[in-house]
Amino acid sequence: MAGYVIHPVKLGTFHNVDYSHQVLNTRFGEKIDTAVLSYIVVGENALLVVDTGFRATQDNFDLEGDAEQAFRDKFAELGLELENVTHIVLTHLHWDHMQLNHLFPNATVYVQRREMEVAAAPVYPLYYNHQDIARLLAEDGDRLVFLDGDTEILPGIKAAFAGGHTLGSQMLYVNTSEGTAVITGDVLNLYANLDERSPKEVDVVGWVRAVERIKRDADVILPMHDLEVFERHPVVGCLHD
Repeated sequence: MAGYVIHPVKLGTFHNVDYSHQVLNTRFGEKIDTAVLSYIVVGENALLVVDTGFRATQDNFDLEGDAEQAFRDKFAELGLELENVTHIVLTHLHWDHMQLNHLFPNATVYVQRREMEVAAAPVYPLYYNHQDIARLLAEDGDRLVFLDGDTEILPGIKAAFAGGHTLGSQMLYVNTSEGTAVITGDVLNLYANLDERSPKEVDVVGWVRAVERIKRDADVILPMHDLEVFERHPVVGCLHD
């Protein structure tokens, strides 16, 4: 079996991000643009979305983009229907990763149980929004699946517990014709985080172990905020040999 095909989707752009906010203690004062990414994973009998983005721009962020329209445009480009998405995988529950689940009403939603515990009662609520968490439980409670560590979601697709960026972050391993692709969540904001962590990791030991795992296991690495994805991997894999 050739495996799955992965399409990155740019949902928005953060402008004027200090590089040191992405890579610890490096290039202070240098401003860059970073992406808000999602990934569409296409299989013979399954259609997945990894992270669903944001409803609207947020105060204190120079964020440009209409994530809902970006999804609609990309699905139309690929000849796919939003209603046919079977699985949503949320790498973690920060606001820019999980606000548009309603676009995919027939999908089962997967999140690590530990992430829900942390998001519902955060020690420090950085990037968690209590209204998002309440909405997730109220609107998606009947289709939520809480995972306890590494779990095969489908043949050839595995959710991998990571920690690091948040205490309950997860990554997604996907079998493709190019080998194992790892969608890293915010364990990697940028490819540069393969060697230097961002200052946003709440679990540094977990981050180190997750990056070691990525380096060991991944043939294709897909971070969540790096515009370079579109140069390296505008599409990953093919359905048929």
